[in-house]
Amino acid sequence: MKKILILILGFFLANAAIIINNPHGLIKVYLSKTSVNRVVLPSKILDLAYSKEKGLIVKIVDNQAFLKYKVEKEQKFEKIAGNANPNALKPVGEPKIKYIAKPTEVYFITKDKTYSFLFIPKNIPPQTIIVNDFGAKAKEIIKYETEDDYVKNLSKITKSILNNQTPYGYKLKKISKIVYKDNSFTTILKKEYDGVLYKAYLFEIKNKTAKPVKLNPKILYNLADKPPISLSIFYNNEVNHLLPYSEAYVVIIEKRN
Repeated sequence: MKKILILILGFFLANAAIIINNPHGLIKVYLSKTSVNRVVLPSKILDLAYSKEKGLIVKIVDNQAFLKYKVEKEQKFEKIAGNANPNALKPVGEPKIKYIAKPTEVYFITKDKTYSFLFIPKNIPPQTIIVNDFGAKAKEIIKYETEDDYVKNLSKITKSILNNQTPYGYKLKKISKIVYKDNSFTTILKKEYDGVLYKAYLFEIKNKTAKPVKLNPKILYNLADKPPISLSIFYNNEVNHLLPYSEAYVVIIEKRN
């Protein structure tokens, strides 16, 4: 790992996610009927309860749940003319794919809370649902922010953001505001993340020219409201340059007052 000033991290930003803040009661969301969907909770999922006969398959990995509906194949058959066995059959045409997909209530059990969902299958792209629960105790967030050494803590927060996750207990705010624009670049503030000790920002920088560019961190400092304690650049390529007509991502972390 390079010094904390510039971190080149090998993570791909996922598609836009559905953000649910401070959920209460039953959370109703739509899932893709044909693809794998993802639910991200504020803390580790210890157990879950749901009706498997509704066709939903759920796999748990730490604080994430991956959900997909079962698939069945339907094949038509017809009798084989002239066969000595009157029950002999042969397939007709290609089998049809059928998804077992019914609305399903799922209860995710964590250490501090049980999250209740009603998942409704639809013919839509795969969904990512991120739940932010600001009821997480401040001391638990501080533990997350301080459990490793200083550099590892900042790196952990940065990796979480670049991997389209919300650092534990942080409040996520989607912005999508252009903060700088000229003939060469457009810089967009995409998201803000509020913790207890730290506040983080995610920026997208678009190269509108036919030339590759190496971004200057000293100039990027100006994106922060106050002097940052960490500035990390993700180019998403092996040459570590902002390539022509492509995007780079910048994560800035600053101390909160």
